[in-house]
Amino acid sequence: MRKACWVGQARVWLSGMRLENGGGLLILAANQRFREPFGTYALRWEIENLFQCLKGRGFHWEDTRLTRRFRTNSNNGSVR
Repeated sequence: MRKACWVGQARVWLSGMRLENGGGLLILAANQRFREPFGTYALRWEIENLFQCLKGRGFHWEDTRLTRRFRTNSNNGSVR
């Protein structure tokens, strides 16, 4: 399903698909029309998971309390 609708004064593009194995529905809402909305969502999901891992799943990026740019760059190099 791909359809444009209005929510208040905002135009919203809705896309939906049934998940495999009877897992339910995945419905996406965006402020613009995407050619491949689920591909775009998959990339965003990967980025969200990366940041979640860096912030809390063992790496604790925020606990490093880095303040100087050169220290951040050297720490980024160790992640690769």
